[in-house]
Amino acid sequence: MTHPDKFSWEVVNYSVEVDAMPYVVEVSARAKDVSDADALVVTSPDVMGGAAVFAGTRVPIDIVLGSVAAGVDVQRLKVSCPFLTEAHLQAARVYEEMRPRRGRPRRLAEINPPKTCRVTKVVRRAAE
Repeated sequence: MTHPDKFSWEVVNYSVEVDAMPYVVEVSARAKDVSDADALVVTSPDVMGGAAVFAGTRVPIDIVLGSVAAGVDVQRLKVSCPFLTEAHLQAARVYEEMRPRRGRPRRLAEINPPKTCRVTKVVRRAAE
């Protein structure tokens, strides 16, 4: 494939001029991110039941990304997973964005419905 810099990405037609090069550069960068993510994150039915894991390990990306989202320090994660680098974290984020979970996302209210106080008022007539 020819490199995108070899072409002129400008389209000139009468009074309109469009330069598509910024979009081509952005798409090329995102394609590289996807390629890197595919190299660092793998799935196999034989490993962890097909869950997405870091290449060469049995560490699911969901666990690591969930820990980071919960506020666990990256240095603490590196103690548990010495192979973990910033490139691995970025690859996991890109992989998760490319392949979202199927189905409707669960809502916290569906998992733990809010407790409601039910007040009942009983009116009894005095005995006559």
